[in-house]
Amino acid sequence: MKRILPAIALIAGLSLVGCTGGGDKPDQADGGGESPAAEAQPEAKKLDEAQLKEILESTQVDGQSFKAVDGAGNASSEATKALESSEFEPAKCKDITMNLLNANLAAKGTTVAGTSSDNILSAALSSYDDMDGAQTQIEGASKIAEECSDVKIKTAGVEMSMKYKTF
Repeated sequence: MKRILPAIALIAGLSLVGCTGGGDKPDQADGGGESPAAEAQPEAKKLDEAQLKEILESTQVDGQSFKAVDGAGNASSEATKALESSEFEPAKCKDITMNLLNANLAAKGTTVAGTSSDNILSAALSSYDDMDGAQTQIEGASKIAEECSDVKIKTAGVEMSMKYKTF
């Protein structure tokens, strides 16, 4: 069980991390109208696990690199199942967390998660078949960031305190 605790913390943390989409840029240029076809955005495609892992492991934040944790992005993993029996404070955060993990599974998202080299930061990258799956995750993560920014999780006799913020 000790081996699974870091993965539980990572999954809990990743499911509770908020994110926001885009910046303050408008959808159209100041001149209005539609962009020429030559400048059109390419159609998005779903990335596979190997591509997501390569991106994650090439990421640097505050001088820290990231290493993928096998199975941490899998919503049906052993760590996720252990998370189901964990205690959350506030208690509502458990339902929000599990709903987001189940939505990821239903959206057939591909997720790779990892921790920084100092084991302080966690990160996850997800790719979906369609915009609906991605939008559901963004909305869920934003809800968690608003309602569960400071949460305690107790599992297998170990208590973890986590703080989350949007970025």
